[in-house]
Amino acid sequence: VDGPRVCEKVLEFRNGDYINVKLVLEGSMFEIFVDGRAAFCYRAYDPRRHAVGVFAQDGNVEFHNIQFRTET
Repeated sequence: VDGPRVCEKVLEFRNGDYINVKLVLEGSMFEIFVDGRAAFCYRAYDPRRHAVGVFAQDGNVEFHNIQFRTET
């Protein structure tokens, strides 16, 4: 294993900003949409072997209203 997979894009936010993040997993594809400002796509051939996480670099963050659901 060569370490965690990271998608990286610098986005500037101000203190107190609320950001909407949506992650969609369909088959082996992860799609991540960040506040209508950025989109990432990542393929994981065995998604059960991967973990999804969020973090902030060079700042502080609070996470609210995190939901996991399946859509039919």
